[in-house]
This record gives sequence, C-alpha cells and structure tokens, in this order.
Amino acid sequence: MFRDIMAPPSIPRGKVPEACARSGTQINSVAYNENVWIKYGEGVTEAEAILQQHIHATADPRIVRIPEVYDYFTISSESARPITYIIMEHVFGTALTCNEPDDVLDQVAAGVRHLWELPLPPQAAIGPLGGQIPHDWLFSDYGAGRTFQNANELQGWINKKLEVHGYTDRITLPLERFICHCDLSRSNIRRDPLTFLDWGRSGIYPRVFGEYAVFRQFNLPGARFAKALHKRLFQENHYKHLRPLALVANIQA
Repeated sequence: MFRDIMAPPSIPRGKVPEACARSGTQINSVAYNENVWIKYGEGVTEAEAILQQHIHATADPRIVRIPEVYDYFTISSESARPITYIIMEHVFGTALTCNEPDDVLDQVAAGVRHLWELPLPPQAAIGPLGGQIPHDWLFSDYGAGRTFQNANELQGWINKKLEVHGYTDRITLPLERFICHCDLSRSNIRRDPLTFLDWGRSGIYPRVFGEYAVFRQFNLPGARFAKALHKRLFQENHYKHLRPLALVANIQA
C-alpha cells in the first residue's frame, strides 16, 4: 500500500549519502524509514527521477500507482564516478508470482496502456529526459554514446549499427512516441494496488521499444509472465519485426 503522507517529508540531503553508505556500495536502494525509499548509485540518473515525477503527476492512481519523487541530486568528486540519489515514496505492496490469475495480468496490461495515453513531458525528445544518453536493454550498459532528437535519428543509428556489423536487417520506426517503462519484469510490479517500480531504463520511445523490453524476457526467469503480458498488449504471435532490435542489443560496441 501507499502510506498516507500529509506533506512530502523533508530529508536533509547531507544525511542521504550517510544512510546509503551504511547499507554498502553493492546495494543500490535502501529504506530510509517507513515512508521514504532511496535509490542510489553510479548507474542511477536524474533523468529517471524527472520522468518518474512526471508520470506520478499525470497518471491516474486508480489505474496504476507510481511512487512519488520527493528529491533527487548528484554528488560528483574527482576520485570517483558521480552518484545520483533519488528520494521517493516507500511503497508497500504484494509482489507478483509466476502464476498470477488473468484478472491481475489484465490489470497490469491496462496500466501499461494507460502510460501510453499520458501526455509527454514538454520538449521531450527520444530516450531519457534531460538530454541524457540512453542506457537500457537495447543500448546495453555501454549506452548509445549519443542522444537523439527524434525517431528518424534513432532509426538511422540502429540501421547504421546493423550495416557496420554486416546485418542486412533494417528497421523503420514510427514517428509516434510514448512513455515506455522498458523493464516491466515481475520484480518491478506490485499489486494491491497496482504499482510500477524502478524507472531506471524508462524513456520516450516508439512503442516497439516497450514490446522488445517484454520480448527479451521470453528466455529469462519470469518468461511465463512476459509472454502473457505480451499477448495482452501487442496481440502478436510472430516476432520478426523485433529481430533488428535484438541484433543491435547484442552488439557491445
């Protein structure tokens, strides 16, 4: 459940790194108290916090809940990579199992469709907000190495990758863009109420990016859930159109 908070809690920024340090560098999230959750790390970005703020403000909580972001900031030093901290609402809910009934799966699919209906943030381009370089399942941990202003630029980047590495596959991306979570595994979803967590790979993309993010789970733990969700969202029983994205995702340079 979501705790009822009369006003966003005020957490002094100076106390945040100290609280995270006590949990160790290998853990990238920690409960500050019963109302506040902190996500942190070198791979965490302010773009995640900005988009999560926008979705929390625009989504209908009767359909899907998004933890509220209270604050975010980045600490840089000469001796280490920057660390970003996101201070957000602490969510309590029921984790999904591998055998969820149809009504729960239908509810998750309705939540995703609702995200597609939300207005895009002002001046949003392609990818993460704030002009940050995309890092997700398609771009791998190496990232795209650049930003994109529109779908045509992204399409050109994908097709150039395919050409350079000897593939004849090509992709044509639609110009229409949507808010895509891009990491809707069972571990990032809670029910009672339905809540979507961990927006680290999210961004503004053509809908096929969201489809690929579900498709890539077909050979991973949780494949049964991913296949059931894909069927409800995309109603496709063939995946040839996803091959160019799968090929690019496996190119590590």
